[in-house]
Amino acid sequence: MKFSFKNFLLFSFFVFLFFHEVGILVGSNGAPPELEEIFPIIYNGVKFFFGFIAIIAAAMVVYGAYMWMASGGDPQKTKMAQGVLTWAVIGLIFFMTFWFLFDFILGLFGIQLPTPSDTGLF
Repeated sequence: MKFSFKNFLLFSFFVFLFFHEVGILVGSNGAPPELEEIFPIIYNGVKFFFGFIAIIAAAMVVYGAYMWMASGGDPQKTKMAQGVLTWAVIGLIFFMTFWFLFDFILGLFGIQLPTPSDTGLF
């Protein structure tokens, strides 16, 4: 992978986010975190990441549809637009599958995570 400032910023953000969350766990009482304390943080991180990916996939679908409409019947441009749409849908299916597997694995371990109704948001 070629070094770029954009990649550096993205990497730095995720490193900061990781250490921030670990610092919250360890700094709470000075003892190593229990498994029940770690999984909600991982769950929230995965939930945030999935939301980010869903927004990108929706933007790629809109971009692919725009490319298709703007192709004017040119077979090369239409094929490129179909490729963008195909990969956006494949990516969305991949991350939805990951989300359901993650939720299933947590269920196997008997870990109950808060739902929006438990947190008082709804």
